[in-house]
Amino acid sequence: MPSRFDDDDAPDLKVVVGQYKDVVSQRMKWLGPLLGGVALLLIALTGFYSVNPGEVGVVRTFGKETGQSQPGLHFAMPIVQSVDIVDLAKVRRAEVGFRSLEGGGSKRVDSEALMLTGDENIIEAQMIVQYQIHDPSKFLFKLNDPEQSLHIAAEVALRGVVGQMRITASIDELAPSNNPAVEEEPDAAEPEAVEPEAVEPEAAAGGGAPDAEEKKAPEKTPEKAPAPVDGATKDGRPGYDPERDILTKGRERAQILCKERLQELMDLYESGLRITEVKLQVVDAPDEVKDAFHDVVRAREEREQTINKALGYREDRIPRARGQAQKIIQKAEAYRQERVLRAEGEANRFRAILAEYEKAKGVTRERLYLETMERILGNIPKKVFIDESVAKNALPFLPINPQGTVPAPGGNQ
Repeated sequence: MPSRFDDDDAPDLKVVVGQYKDVVSQRMKWLGPLLGGVALLLIALTGFYSVNPGEVGVVRTFGKETGQSQPGLHFAMPIVQSVDIVDLAKVRRAEVGFRSLEGGGSKRVDSEALMLTGDENIIEAQMIVQYQIHDPSKFLFKLNDPEQSLHIAAEVALRGVVGQMRITASIDELAPSNNPAVEEEPDAAEPEAVEPEAVEPEAAAGGGAPDAEEKKAPEKTPEKAPAPVDGATKDGRPGYDPERDILTKGRERAQILCKERLQELMDLYESGLRITEVKLQVVDAPDEVKDAFHDVVRAREEREQTINKALGYREDRIPRARGQAQKIIQKAEAYRQERVLRAEGEANRFRAILAEYEKAKGVTRERLYLETMERILGNIPKKVFIDESVAKNALPFLPINPQGTVPAPGGNQ
């Protein structure tokens, strides 16, 4: 065995290096496979990934998007490839005008909540926006911070919609003439039946036309009043449109408009977000004038309730009155028909008697006399017949009962 030291007792480097090489070569026989196995294990642990239902994996190779993976188990090359898991099913939420606190409750953000309406009044508005990721590629790569952009766009959309609406109607708008339910169109008058005028014989015979001076000048048709401006009444005042009242009936309309405008902005920015719902939490006047506005709202609601009650009473009374009027008209018409038919019957009877009378005047006159006397004398219980010669010297007397009363015709004495 060669010595590790030379003649001067110094170590021989060639011998030492050779010995180390031998040791390393022997150990590498089992260390190499071990390191390879560890490397493969690390690649397997870091390269495989899973995508849950409702998620999408965006695969990037050297920073560039090369594909998307659907739910399931997938593999990506470590260092070379990276995967961003995006949850498409999750409904996210953005708050405008307030912030929710961890312990419960909320805190108002005045810089976002206070805004101007179309009639230059200040209101406080708070809104919740719910959204989902629709396009993961745009969500990851088109905007630096899509959710912050959504928050700013939601505030812009809300201010734009509120700027086109009004708060509770003013005193002028509460005038009865501005309520469309109170204004009643007059019933169309039935055209009166015009009897044809009698034509003079001269005119009927083709007489000359009247002189031009006697002709009446054609009547001028009255000019129509100009149509009122949109949103205004006939007298020129601003009309009351409940759909533009942000504090009451216009609230739902404002939510729909905010959702549409916000979605348009997000599509314009290519954010990859889809707005699912927009909900106005608080829409109210500032604290300094809140009580006064609530009084106005209550007064208007009471007024509308009174108007509806009056309209209901009118709808009940008018049909009833019309029904009674029709009943009276029909009754009068029936009476008229009865009288006309009776008169026609009497006239026909008279004509029939007249025709028979013309045929035999003496016989008919005697028959009429006998029928009349039969009808009259039939109602007298006691009859006394006196000869005409005797009746000339008799004293007429009035038959009086012992009680001093005159018996009624046909009654018992």
